[in-house]
Amino acid sequence: MDTGDIVRLTIRSKLHNHYTVAIAAPDHIAILDEADAVVPPLHRRPHRKHCYLVSMLSGESLRIGEDVTVSFGEDRYRGPQRARFGNQVRIGIHAPREVPVHREEICWRIRYEAHDRPGMAA
Repeated sequence: MDTGDIVRLTIRSKLHNHYTVAIAAPDHIAILDEADAVVPPLHRRPHRKHCYLVSMLSGESLRIGEDVTVSFGEDRYRGPQRARFGNQVRIGIHAPREVPVHREEICWRIRYEAHDRPGMAA
């Protein structure tokens, strides 16, 4: 796993069906909204990852680079009270098989195991 190509997506807040999403991505990977417009970075840092802050509604999606699409779905709980105040978000990630997609704790485990075995490449 090349650490230069890692994109980190974090849901910062959720209110009803409105999400605030933070994205850290290398400068050579474009973030596009549903209208295929490039999302401008919040911070441009030379030789480091760019930071994006995006407001999304349930049912909307983002495109990361050419091949990866992230869709934000309804709350997992369908009840009227829980749907409004639940803290879980359904996310769909559509990516080609050759693009690794991991939760953060799995990514750290892969890095740790590769560090323990110097001859192994992750």
